[in-house]
Parts: sequence; C-alpha cells; structure tokens
Amino acid sequence: MNHSTRLLAAASLSLSSLAMALSAGAAPGALVRVLRGPSYGFNKIVAIASNDTRAWAVNLGGNSITVVSATTGAPIEIIKKKFGLDHPEWITTHGANVWVVNVHGNSISELTTTGAPVRVIKGSSCDFKGFGLIASDGSNVWVTNSSYNAVAEFSATTGELVRVIKGSDHGIDQVWSLVSDGSHVWVTDSAHNSVTELSAATGALVRIVKGSRYQFDGPASTASDGTHVWVANVHGNSVTELTTTGALVRVIKGASYGFNFIAAIVSDGTHVWVANVHGNSVTELTTTGALVRVIKGKNYRFNAPGALALGGSHLWVANLVGNSLTELSTR
Repeated sequence: MNHSTRLLAAASLSLSSLAMALSAGAAPGALVRVLRGPSYGFNKIVAIASNDTRAWAVNLGGNSITVVSATTGAPIEIIKKKFGLDHPEWITTHGANVWVVNVHGNSISELTTTGAPVRVIKGSSCDFKGFGLIASDGSNVWVTNSSYNAVAEFSATTGELVRVIKGSDHGIDQVWSLVSDGSHVWVTDSAHNSVTELSAATGALVRIVKGSRYQFDGPASTASDGTHVWVANVHGNSVTELTTTGALVRVIKGASYGFNFIAAIVSDGTHVWVANVHGNSVTELTTTGALVRVIKGKNYRFNAPGALALGGSHLWVANLVGNSLTELSTR
C-alpha cells in the first residue's frame, strides 16, 4: 500500500535509527526498534498489517496510512486522500494485496502491496455502512458489519459480493472480531459472549461455541494457526483456547500473565502474543498455553498497545496513545 507523500530517506533513516535498533540476530521478544517522529505521520494508530517487506499503520487521527520498511524501519510513504481512502480504520493483507475498510467512505480500498491501486469496492450490492474488522482467507475477504449485525464476504479476485451472513440463527448479533485460517472463519459476538464458526468455502454455519465453561467475557480479538483458535476476553482478562472443531482446550488467566484489557492477539503457530492496553505490555505464550514472558519496560515505549501484526520474523505493536510502532523479534 503506497501513496501520497514520498518521504526523503535522510529524515526517515535518522528517525528510524533513533528507534533503538538492535542486531539482526536478536533473541525472541527482543526489541528491534521503536518508530516514532513527525516523518511517520503516526496519529492514533488503530490497526496494522504486515508482510515480510512492509508494514501498514492505520492512523485514525490522521485519516491516513503510513507505510514503513520492515527491513530498516524507514517510512516509505504516507497514504492520504487517494484510492478512495476516507477515514480508514481497519486493514488486512494477504499475498500481493492489501484491503482497507473506509468507515466514512463506506467502502473497501484494495491496493497491491507495492502501492498500485486495484479497486474501490462499494455500491448497492451491499450496504457498507457500519463496516469494520476485515480478514482474508486467501481466496475471499470477510468484513464485519456492526450496523446490520452481519458478516459480508467478497471475492478477493473480482471484488464482487459473494454473500451476506446475518441473523440470530448464526449467533451473529454484536460482531466484535473475526479471523480465518483459510478453511474456517470465526466471528466473536460480544452480546452473547459466543464465537460463531463458518465455513470459508460456503459461508455455512458450522457451530456456535458458547457456555460458561469457555469463560467468554467480552470476546474482543481472535487468532488462529489452523489447529487452534485463541479468543481474547477483554473484560475477563483471559484467553480461551479452542480446537478448530470448537472443543475447549484451556482458559488462560492469572496475574502472572499480565493480561490487562486485551485489545489484540496473534499467533504464528509456535507462539501467541497478546497486547495489554492498560498494562502497557505484550504477553508471549507458547501454543500450549505456557507463559514465555511479559514484555514491558520503558525501552519498549508501549503506550496503550492496541494492535498487533506479524511479518517475517518480527512482531509489530501499534501504540495508540504513543503514536509509535514498537518492533520486536519473534525468532
């Protein structure tokens, strides 16, 4: 995703160096760099996406997207007032493309990862008002719609609407988050403290997971590695782990984990990372639920960490209040 202002390398690199870079062979959980400063244009970062070469930070306050190099941390460009962007708020990437949800524009902007425009998806085929979180299953793109308590599916190839899924029979009332591993799509429902599993191929309901034993309490974010699903409970300060068949594996909670208003969760299949907004920390777990570490301290400059993204061997942490990105090593 590339557009708008091209930034000069000199200013970029000086600020990216200011970012406290460590060696390329840093240990897992080690600080790589902190990106901040006026050349990045960060302003209330609410979402982030990444691949091996670039990261895209969505600036709610700046009505823009900042693109940075995943290799050096240098800003590449700030995308603003282009390609249908209108108060972008959510973002996802898969393969060669990036999809951005425009809250005021009631649309989805699709770009290549190198910044070329693909299309703007909008129109009468689907009411885009209330569109929110977005995820890709590799073939199609899924978007939550809070205004109509629904999930919409679009073709990642053509941008055409595939289907709209809604209704209490699907357990979709107040959708909060969604994630896909390519075969299934999981949607959290904050109204009923439940998780709805859909077939990514057909959109058919697979199951609704709910009940006291799961200890869902404000399920706000989800992650999956294709074998397990992790549900972050923002009110319960806990993580519920499921198999992809909906069976309960464990509920992870306790003071030692440092969970404190969990806003985001991601997994690479070996480890799970949790962003604690009020704790100004990131908790790292193994996929078996064991605590690896709670990452915190002034060097990381965590300040309301509210979004996470994995790319290559790095974890990107978006600091909503700090107007910065903290980059950590995952290997």
